[in-house]
Amino acid sequence: MSDKFTQGTIIEYIRSTKYPEIKCQGIVISARCDLAQEKINQFHCLSAMNIEEWIYEVLFCLLYTSPS
Repeated sequence: MSDKFTQGTIIEYIRSTKYPEIKCQGIVISARCDLAQEKINQFHCLSAMNIEEWIYEVLFCLLYTSPS
């Protein structure tokens, strides 16, 4: 596992549970030393998305669907 992923690795085209219809990126946040020494059998990541995609797909929907 340590050959493929390390802390800070960006994984393309994942799906977020909050925004399942938008292609997101994942940023590995598991400790680099734990990955290198194979102390863990899974890693943790944060989901992220392009700001333009968030503006067009999320923000505009929130603005146009919120009650006035």
